Amino acid sequence: MKNLLIPTFFCLYPEIHYRLKIFPFSFYFKKEPEILIDIPHKSLRNKLFPVFLIIKAADKYNVHLRKLEIVIKKNNQIIFSKNFSLEKFINQPYFHQIFHLNLQNLEEGASQLAAKIFYEVNGKEKSCINDNFRYFFRKHESLPFYLNDQEFKTDEYYIGDFHTHSSYTADQVEFGAPLPCIKEALKSVNANFVLITDHSYDLDDYEDNYLKNDPNLIKFGKMKKETKSLSDDNFLMINGEELSALNSKGRIIHFLLAGNEKFYEGKGDGAENWLDKSCKYSIKDVVKECQGKFLMVPAHPFVPVPIFQYFLLKRGSWSQADILDNGLKLIQILNGENNLGFQLGLENWKQLLLAGKQVFICAGNDSHGNFTVFRQIEIPMIKLAYQENREILGYYKTVIKRDNKNFSKENLFKQAQKGASYITNGPFLEAKIYYSGKDYYFGDSICLNGNEESIIFELEIFSSKFRGEIKKISFHLGKIAEKKEIILENKIAEVQYNLEFRREIKEEISNNNSDYYIYLRIDSNYQGINKFATSNPVFLRFSEKT
Repeated sequence: MKNLLIPTFFCLYPEIHYRLKIFPFSFYFKKEPEILIDIPHKSLRNKLFPVFLIIKAADKYNVHLRKLEIVIKKNNQIIFSKNFSLEKFINQPYFHQIFHLNLQNLEEGASQLAAKIFYEVNGKEKSCINDNFRYFFRKHESLPFYLNDQEFKTDEYYIGDFHTHSSYTADQVEFGAPLPCIKEALKSVNANFVLITDHSYDLDDYEDNYLKNDPNLIKFGKMKKETKSLSDDNFLMINGEELSALNSKGRIIHFLLAGNEKFYEGKGDGAENWLDKSCKYSIKDVVKECQGKFLMVPAHPFVPVPIFQYFLLKRGSWSQADILDNGLKLIQILNGENNLGFQLGLENWKQLLLAGKQVFICAGNDSHGNFTVFRQIEIPMIKLAYQENREILGYYKTVIKRDNKNFSKENLFKQAQKGASYITNGPFLEAKIYYSGKDYYFGDSICLNGNEESIIFELEIFSSKFRGEIKKISFHLGKIAEKKEIILENKIAEVQYNLEFRREIKEEISNNNSDYYIYLRIDSNYQGINKFATSNPVFLRFSEKT
């Protein structure tokens, strides 16, 4: 979501043309279309590497593209270069083109790409590197990415992003990426599904006027049609929305909907009318209408709300009661950053588990474009931000086990709500859990028979240099009667990227007066960056209580 210490205002590619009528100053305003290059943050060497050229508002500021020069460096040495002649006149609201590079002869590891775009606008010949945005201090002349040799197989899993914005999110301060670019970027990072959750207050706008609502909802209809057309037997692109709705205290929260055929109106915090903070729906209203027809997920539920958003936009946070009273089972606590918001999410989730509630977690990135770096408005009309490792498309993933060979959104939704999943920006894992001759998976409930048998975990952990050297395997054991969680830690002394691991848990669950839960956390490290995978729990219930 937003930075908690210095609250950035928006988190998409920056819209640089909007200015206030009463004071039409903007430091970053240009009489040019927004022009930018983006790339996936990683890819396999043996696959063609995509480079995305994205242009917005060329209908207002026509541009003639001349050529594109791409240079890739590693350790400040040029290792690849390629030029593309373009000679295209662009006069449309949105334009994108995907270029493909053959990088199979490059070494595995981190590299940087710089793309210089030559163009004519307003009768002048110009050029820019990676984007034409105006920053206070521009020190970044390259986009980081990583090439790797192998990847975790997706055959038995859904791997993807629960919270993503596209070009259908577009307003006076921000815009997202075209859906075909999102699909190709996610496939490069080994994902096979995405939920497109564009803002409800953008989806009901006219396509050519983001300050005026369209009663025919043409934009929403186009988004549903396009997401469906981009889904296939190997990739699911699922339409949805990030709905602005009211919590139990009457403040505005964000609610992810996925697979909804009907549009749900929500615009109280969209800043289209500063005097109108009303919302058509409450959480309870949406849950009542859903009746299993689509997926509902609280978005970044426990992230603190910056004070200006609290007062100016009437925004609030989800409470535990909002989740429990409405029977919601799946919450998106990881939102593109391992920050205070995520830590508060983990703490609230643990409290729910220790209260005996079966609530599961998932991850999204809240990316609005931003395939490898984060470019946005930090202070409206004054300053643009540029950061790495924040709200990057597909960086944090939710990995869901398929229960059959059927690759469908219905199966994905069912398994996600069962908790048959884990979240990760590091290792992947295959897990087998055994008790009393039966096998289980994350999200399952195990009926303990009182015969002092062990719960057996057999893990296969798959990492890589990019995903990090495996450092620690932790079993988090919640003792519900004692309202206490203990951690059974196993440190890995040797350098390992792939590991088979077996652990029996017996003595710790010998109290017949308590129910338990167990979830896993695997920590890894890549060049000082801590990475991790955290699973959903298995629940242990004694037979007389089940």
